[in-house]
Order: sequence, then structure tokens, then C-alpha cells
Amino acid sequence: MPLPDLLKTLSSKGGLPMRDAMAVAGKLINARANTPSALAHVSLIMLQDIGVESEEHRKRTVLAFKGKKAAGIIPTSAGAGGTSAAGLAPDFGAYRKRRRMADDDETLSREYGNITAPPDERPGSSRRPKLETEYTFNEILDQSLLSGRYAVVNRAPVMTVWATILLEKLNFSRPEALSLAHCYVNYTSTMRGISLGIIPAAEKERTVHIVGPNQPHFELMGVKIPVMQMQDGSYRGISAGDVVGPEKAFNYMRRSMAQTLSSVVGALILLADSFMEPIETKEEDGDGEAVQYGAEFLNSRGYDLYAEFRPSTSGEWGKKGRLWYDKVLALRRGCESDWIEWKQKEARLEQDGPIEEDWSEDVERLVQEELDKEQKLKEEVGS
Repeated sequence: MPLPDLLKTLSSKGGLPMRDAMAVAGKLINARANTPSALAHVSLIMLQDIGVESEEHRKRTVLAFKGKKAAGIIPTSAGAGGTSAAGLAPDFGAYRKRRRMADDDETLSREYGNITAPPDERPGSSRRPKLETEYTFNEILDQSLLSGRYAVVNRAPVMTVWATILLEKLNFSRPEALSLAHCYVNYTSTMRGISLGIIPAAEKERTVHIVGPNQPHFELMGVKIPVMQMQDGSYRGISAGDVVGPEKAFNYMRRSMAQTLSSVVGALILLADSFMEPIETKEEDGDGEAVQYGAEFLNSRGYDLYAEFRPSTSGEWGKKGRLWYDKVLALRRGCESDWIEWKQKEARLEQDGPIEEDWSEDVERLVQEELDKEQKLKEEVGS
């Protein structure tokens, strides 16, 4: 959505002053969340994730694009005469608690994790049932929607997504996969930091759980992850001596990639799926050995594939880079010609593509232009 239209919607429908509207618009543009599809799924938690700190600004932004219910606007008493006016709820948290599952909660569920409360079937029971969380990504699996696009992100969140997908292909449930993926990335990141001298070597003893001979574990991409079986029979990973819940990895990926998470997950799922398809005839490589496919083969090749598609950061710790979806898709089994074509244009894309720093500069320039126009208009009216 063009900046003038975005500002107009925020000010006219959301009731934000122009200066506040410009600040919110800057956050949306900088997070690539100013597209019609992204604005259609705008939510309070997403706005908080991208840096809109004011609760009122978040509510009015949701009001502008999704209406009163999603923004938490309820009738409030205006006086003793019984008249009322619609306004922002003074205590939005209490209002959500009273309603249990409001429309805005349903929106957040679809975007960042589906919260459902299974009915308590015990006769005469009035106790509130326990909430169960399903961690959903709303992954984009349509290749046409991924082509030519990329995400700007550092490597650790990408590895977390990839590890989660591999673990699911290995028949772990989503919560189990998220838990073990966090442990894997925590271990590999710590080892990488120690090798670069960024993390003290003494930190290894505190953060890395050594797998003993009798310790139940699972080996993912060459790393042994200690696990513990819970009372319900599911498994959780152990990191630094603590049992890790699935919410750590899920919230980390959500914070790091925001609106691009669904497309990153979609592209990596398509890559993993290409190695899971059954083969009708026995294929052989150049040495005459059978080429294997399936979950175990994908596990053995997982890190090599990651090393090919991971964001280019020139080896700098914590630096963000571009994760090109075309590059991920070109690595799929049977797409060898696409990989050759990609390698030919990769250098040009890295050279000509927009860099993350330019976006913030561009946002500041656009906002300043709108401020100058507004000031000029006031001067013309005054004269």
C-alpha cells in the first residue's frame, strides 16, 4: 500500500494524529507489513513485535484495518443520562479475560498459535478446562507466492525452522520438534561463538549438556540432543540442564521473522518434502551406490543443505542476510537445472538487491516528505 494511502487509513479510520500515523507507518514499512495481505492479518501482538510500543497506537491501527471487534473497542458510559459512546476499552486485558475467546483472540490464534479449550466431559464439572496450544505457522506452500522474494534474517532463526521441519519429518510432534530444535540451535550457536572467541570457553560447561552413555538422546544432523520423556509420553529436549518447552523456539522464530515466518517455513517445507517422496526406480550416483531418500537420509544431509541456502553474512556473528526462497527451492530434489540457473544470477541479486539498512533510511525520507507537505499546506491555508 502506498505511503499516502497508508497514512490516510491510519488517520481517518484509526483516528491517529498524522505524526503518530507516520510513526506507525514507518514501523509497518520497515517490517514489510504494508502489503494488503499483511494488513489484512494485522494484529495487536504483531504490531508489538515490530516495535509499535504504544498500546493505543496498536489498537487504533487494528481498528483502521480490521474494525472495532479486533481492536477491542466497546461501548462506554458517557454520563448519567444513559447515553453512551464507542471508545477504546480502558482495561483491554480485563475485557479479553471476561470474553474468554474474543474475535481478536481468534485472529491471533490463526496467525501465531491456535489456542483451543477442549470441553470437559465430566458430569457436573464446572472447572475451566486446561488450555492446549497448537503451534501453527500458516506456511505458504504456493511456489508462485515465494518466487522472487526473500527474508532478511540472521542464521539462527533459519536453522531453528529447518531443525523443526526435519524433526517433524522424523515423526516428532510439533511441540517435540520445537523443543529439540531449540536445544540443537543453542548447542551449535554456543560452539560457534566459542570457536570465534565471542563466547568464553568456560560457558561450554554451563550451557552444553554432555550426553552420557546412559542418557536418552536423539541425534539430529550429527548433534546428540539429550531428551526426557514427560508424563504424557511425549519428549522434550534438555539444554543447560533444563527441560525446554516448545514455546521458546516458537516465540523466537516469531519475533525474528514476524510476517516472513510463514513464507520461510513454506519454502523449507517444500525443500524437505522433495526428499521424502518415494522413488519408483532405483537411482544410482556416480560411484554406483544407491541414492537414498526419506527422513533418515534428509537428517544425514540436513546440515549440508542448510549450508547451501543459509543467509549470506560473510561469517559475521549475528549479522542479518537475505534468505532467498528461489535458492531454497532450487535445492529441491529433481531441480538440478534450477540450481545451476540460480548460481548464475545469485551474484547479481546480492549486488543489486535492496539491503536492510536502506529501508529505514527510505522510511525516514518518506515520513519527512509527508511532514513537509503537511507544513506547506498549513502555510498556504494560513496565507
